[in-house]
Amino acid sequence: MTTGDYVQRWREDRGWFQRELAKRLGWDQAKVSRVERGVVQPSLRDLKSLARVFAQPLDLVLRIGSRAA
Repeated sequence: MTTGDYVQRWREDRGWFQRELAKRLGWDQAKVSRVERGVVQPSLRDLKSLARVFAQPLDLVLRIGSRAA
């Protein structure tokens, strides 16, 4: 699974639309879409934000993000 696959899965598991996730992260909806589609890879700062918003261990999110790099 890619970083985007995880982001999409975690978002859908919570019943959130891309818009809602974007608001929680301080991103725009287009960025969420680009990450989920694998067009862009999240930065380290973005990965930290994702860990916080999804209540996932930071080391897990960093491992997922590093596999995509």
